Amino acid sequence: MGAYIYFKTNSNANEVTKYLLEENELNKKLVDLEEQSVYIVCDDDIEWAKNERPDLLSSIEQQYGTGSIKTSGGISLQSEKEGYTYKDLAKIWVSVFEELNKRFEMRYYARSCSLNPDGEYFDIEQLKKITDNGKLLSGKTSKDKHTKEQYKRLYDLLTDNIKEENYDLVLNVESSLPKITTNFDAIKQSLQVQLSKYDLIVQEDDVKVAKKAATKINKVKNSIATIRKDKVNELSKPINDFISDAKELEHMCEETRQKLLIQVSKFEDKKREECLALLKDELILQYEKLNLKEEFQNIDVSDLAIISNLNKGGISKKAKDEIESRVLKNLEFQKTIETRLLELKGYCLEKGLQAPLTKENVELFLYSDNKTYVSKLDKLIDSEISRLKKMQKDIEDKAKRDAENQAKLQARENAELSATNNVQIQKMQPVNNLTHRIASNKNNGSKCKYIVTATFEIEVDEKYENRLVEVLQRKFENAVDKDRGVKSFNSKPKIAFIKEHKEESKKVVGLEGSLF
Repeated sequence: MGAYIYFKTNSNANEVTKYLLEENELNKKLVDLEEQSVYIVCDDDIEWAKNERPDLLSSIEQQYGTGSIKTSGGISLQSEKEGYTYKDLAKIWVSVFEELNKRFEMRYYARSCSLNPDGEYFDIEQLKKITDNGKLLSGKTSKDKHTKEQYKRLYDLLTDNIKEENYDLVLNVESSLPKITTNFDAIKQSLQVQLSKYDLIVQEDDVKVAKKAATKINKVKNSIATIRKDKVNELSKPINDFISDAKELEHMCEETRQKLLIQVSKFEDKKREECLALLKDELILQYEKLNLKEEFQNIDVSDLAIISNLNKGGISKKAKDEIESRVLKNLEFQKTIETRLLELKGYCLEKGLQAPLTKENVELFLYSDNKTYVSKLDKLIDSEISRLKKMQKDIEDKAKRDAENQAKLQARENAELSATNNVQIQKMQPVNNLTHRIASNKNNGSKCKYIVTATFEIEVDEKYENRLVEVLQRKFENAVDKDRGVKSFNSKPKIAFIKEHKEESKKVVGLEGSLF
């Protein structure tokens, strides 16, 4: 079962068969998809009838060049497997017929099922391409009433209801082949005799003579060439004039044809725009009906904007079904993406990634096919796990280094403190003492506040000079006599000292400050 396009070719049927089955790559693809079968009555059939069925020979000879091409029978399993839709296959078939029309003389029978004018198999635009706008349609003179009606209906659609005009304009050409009479044989014989005189081996003494002979021969050759060119131009003039006149007539026809096509194109463009607007309205309705999210609302329907998809009620059912099919396909893809995002956290944890990825992390490949998505997701998870492990190791290494540095610093401070505690003041002798009593702002019983100023002369090893103030402050604080009621200094003693140099030794001769 299936739908066929029946045809007849005036070209060599064997060449048509060979072209379809062996040379046309698109048709070979259809055969591979199990979408194509071709049959043409050719020389092989006539030869078979002569040898096997002479009683059928006359009938087969009358059918020579007729044939059929299957263009529909439902989508094959192979086509479905490779992702082809009927729309995809129809485009391929149309291309096959267009190439066929360029190479061979083809006529297509209007009674062919696949040429159904209702657009069941091909839309009107595609039928125009197959039949060259109805020019290759056959059936006008059929004796069968139904065939003639079908032809008229289809022809009117393919020619946009423009009635065919009978242009009885036949270019009559009267010509006669030119007859050229020459003395070629006599000249040839004479020339052979003359040239044979120069068929010799040139010696050094003959160079000058040989050059003159070559010049003479060249003059004869040029003379013959001039006569030839002049006569060809003379004989070609009527041919060139005819070519020029015929092209002028062709140009007149083409110019008028193009004017018509430009005007027709304006109306067709307007219809296609109207169709596209209705298609987009239908697309929005399908989006809302099927709850397709905005990010998946990216369907293009411009390829459906053809005149055959328009009818009195708007757009055809075929166009609406195609739009619904495309929206359903995107809806299925939307569900796939939602499932991926829902499973993303669990998948990451299962792979050992404790900080799961988010949509932003997988945005670049989220909408890829399943194989690509899983592959890239696994690579990203492995990369993230490696990154986190490295980051954790870096943190631990830094903590270890900080601890080691802190230990070294503490050891250095302890060493410095130990060195300070070992500072020995060799001599500490008071120079003078002065104590002032000041009035207290508060009544503290028998307690009073004193300002004590003391001056000392100290000798100390030079290597402990930078620790001198610290050592003295500690000694003053330790010197407070708590047993006699002196609890502590109200603030740290302020120490100032003057360094005096005597020869090679260094001696602090004065130390002044206020002790609070």
